[in-house]
Amino acid sequence: MNERLHLEWLTPTPKRAHAFRRRAALGCCGAWAVLAVSLGGCAEASLQNVRLGRVAQPMERVFVVVHKEPLEQPYAIAMTDALIAALSGHTTARKGKVLTGMELDDTVLLDAVEKFATDGLLVLKPIGGTLSYYGGAAKVIYAAKLLDVHTSRVVWQATVKHEGGTAVVERRSRLAAEKMVQSMVLAHVVREAGL
Repeated sequence: MNERLHLEWLTPTPKRAHAFRRRAALGCCGAWAVLAVSLGGCAEASLQNVRLGRVAQPMERVFVVVHKEPLEQPYAIAMTDALIAALSGHTTARKGKVLTGMELDDTVLLDAVEKFATDGLLVLKPIGGTLSYYGGAAKVIYAAKLLDVHTSRVVWQATVKHEGGTAVVERRSRLAAEKMVQSMVLAHVVREAGL
């Protein structure tokens, strides 16, 4: 494996580097309205600032890494699972890992990536969003990069946002994952489903 793969994208994000903001305290009626919206079924996802690189051929084996900090574990797990599911028709093999911030070094992760014989490493880091008054993340913004393991080059990168009720984290993650994979297919870094 290329030694240059040891990138800052695999290391935990410093504690104060996140741009999460809290919603202000509301009166009783406002609190009920926020609770109804945050627990409701609305979910949205979007991509911004998509940058593309070049690959010789679409990637067949993709390893997904999602950083947890500063969010709760279910957000990272939902995003990892959603990406693996969304990539299922576009790659021959995919695997995922959630980084909790408790890892002392990245050698265990690099060993797992090497054993998996991956072509691409998809890394997502939470960089911002909005925490609801009741503790959940009403909006999460990720910086996403797909790295070609063989060349250590970024071949796809985007800012990914998903928002909605805290009870629909899986749906929000699924929408964001589908948008990311669609963008990767259009960039020819992963193949179209069924090919």
